[in-house]
Amino acid sequence: MHKTLTALAITSLLLSTGCSNNARVASSEQVQLNNPNKAYVVFMREDTIVGGAHTPDIYSFNTNNFSPMHIASLRPGEKMAWEIDEGQHHFYINYFFESISTIDAKKGQTYYVNINEHANNPRLDQPRQVLESKLSLMSCSTQNLNQYLFTEMAAASSEGDSPAQTQSSAVIKTYRSPALLGQQWAECRDDKISVLPLGGQPSIDELKRETTYINPANNLNGSTDSVRQKIQSFYPEWQQKYQGIPLTDHAFLKVIQPVAERDYHSFSGIKVQPAVTELTDKAHLAEFNEKYHSLTKNGKRPLTVQTKILKYTAGNQLARYAWVPFVSSPLANSGAIHLQVDFIDDQGKLISRIEVSEHLIGGVFGGFNTLVNSTFDVVDEYIKRNLTS
Repeated sequence: MHKTLTALAITSLLLSTGCSNNARVASSEQVQLNNPNKAYVVFMREDTIVGGAHTPDIYSFNTNNFSPMHIASLRPGEKMAWEIDEGQHHFYINYFFESISTIDAKKGQTYYVNINEHANNPRLDQPRQVLESKLSLMSCSTQNLNQYLFTEMAAASSEGDSPAQTQSSAVIKTYRSPALLGQQWAECRDDKISVLPLGGQPSIDELKRETTYINPANNLNGSTDSVRQKIQSFYPEWQQKYQGIPLTDHAFLKVIQPVAERDYHSFSGIKVQPAVTELTDKAHLAEFNEKYHSLTKNGKRPLTVQTKILKYTAGNQLARYAWVPFVSSPLANSGAIHLQVDFIDDQGKLISRIEVSEHLIGGVFGGFNTLVNSTFDVVDEYIKRNLTS
């Protein structure tokens, strides 16, 4: 059973005209997210003008009958906490583009959802949140930076797009990775990697510091049947294309098992095994294998590359070209690819595992070859940076 939480209403000037006029009920009750037998999901929306006229609706639903429960309509700057039992929970958000998230909740854990990122990312367990937490624990060693293909930037960018301040460039080194969400920036501070918020967005830690929450919603925006039909229609598509991978306009790298220090740059040869897949659409498999076969390299202590195609869909190229923003969802016709790549030594030991994914959203050009070429470039670079001498 869900237990709703209440707290002080956020009072702020709303700079938009399209927000709901429903009154927020103030309460002096203090929110405590510390019940050890429960888990919590905190939905957060940044206080920005962009998208302010649109109020996202958040629903909880089950996959048996897709019956929705409306739990929040967030205005800019608002947060809401939702107490849940341990186990799998599904959420549906209609904010510019519809999307779904599945959270496998554990007792005593709190999961933070930034709605602003959700507007163009069909995952709620955002890669940026995971990335910030993971990399913030790492030292600024070459090996750690190479895992995510970070490249050091110049002290002052001629294009003016470097976040590093010229006056502090002697102390703070700035890096950029072409294989992370939004081609992510990072800095090295006190020998620790610090991932910078995208586009001036607040960091996850900054969002967590706010302690005022709105009451959970008690009304369903729209008829139950209408919302249920939307969720039931979108859920299979989400499973096929989006579950577990971010929506990005370039190849995205996720390091599952990094290269150990003893194996770092210790291989000179590469063997490539044919890719495997459980997908029924194998029409492009030969083209894929031909591309990845070019990684082959003779040398001592060869490294075997094993690739599994976890997801692939071509989408509709013509419909992507004809897509009109804000009139229809770009996701329905998008192409997607998701790979798991294992690197194995000559004794059969797993040296490293990565996942690489990408989506194609708009434009008449681009299809299977575009998806394969961009993911291939990331795999090739990962091998050069971390594995081969």
